[in-house]
Amino acid sequence: MTANIKKSTGYQFSDIKKSVLIYYIVIIAVQVLSLVITHTIKSNSPVILTVYGSSTVDMATTIFLFVVGLCTFKENFGMLLQNGFSRRSILVGRVLSFGAIAGLMTIIDLLLTLLFNMIGNAVGNFSVTTTFEVIYGSGGFGWQLLGVLCTFLLYLAVLLVGYCISLMFYRLGKLGKVLVGAGVPALVGIVGPILDLIFTGGKNYSAIDNFFTVIFGYDQHQPWYAVATLTVISLLVSLCTWLMLRRATVRK
Repeated sequence: MTANIKKSTGYQFSDIKKSVLIYYIVIIAVQVLSLVITHTIKSNSPVILTVYGSSTVDMATTIFLFVVGLCTFKENFGMLLQNGFSRRSILVGRVLSFGAIAGLMTIIDLLLTLLFNMIGNAVGNFSVTTTFEVIYGSGGFGWQLLGVLCTFLLYLAVLLVGYCISLMFYRLGKLGKVLVGAGVPALVGIVGPILDLIFTGGKNYSAIDNFFTVIFGYDQHQPWYAVATLTVISLLVSLCTWLMLRRATVRK
């Protein structure tokens, strides 16, 4: 690893770690407050975020990391480029820093899940699980390690996707930002389903849903499908990011 890549990685990692610290302070504070209130009124289990009705930590982290990816391009890119860093060192440093953050938060989320479960067993009114276990079920030590790998790859993928989207908007003009920012969500989330329902009875969107079910191995309970899919997504998004980044210029 060259000196510039090391410096780029270190700087971009440091830029994120403060946000990560604040995030976990909020998560722990919210969960503790929720636990106190729930235990006081003897209600149902407190919730961080739920997947199919189960309390999770990692799904909240997934949303947080996507937002982090969206917010980490413009300022860092301009500063690093103006200080002599190549676009290659910027991107490699970004990917490595994302990998470090994804790995760190995977471990922290696992420890928090174990801690919250210990507290839940002590007070007897709640439990926290991982999204991996909710979707694919529980298993032995090897299965749990596979869950850690899936979580890491999910975190890395959403960081890279958020970063790529941020770069795409950076490259677009004002009209393009409006068309993509408002038009694509409206087309995919509103117009598309309505047209699909009218003309095909919802078959197209049902096929898309089935496609994602297959490539992530939901029905087959095959998390290795998810490992492969998330790896491919990360590689493709990194390639798209590089193709846009190599021609990106600093904007004020």
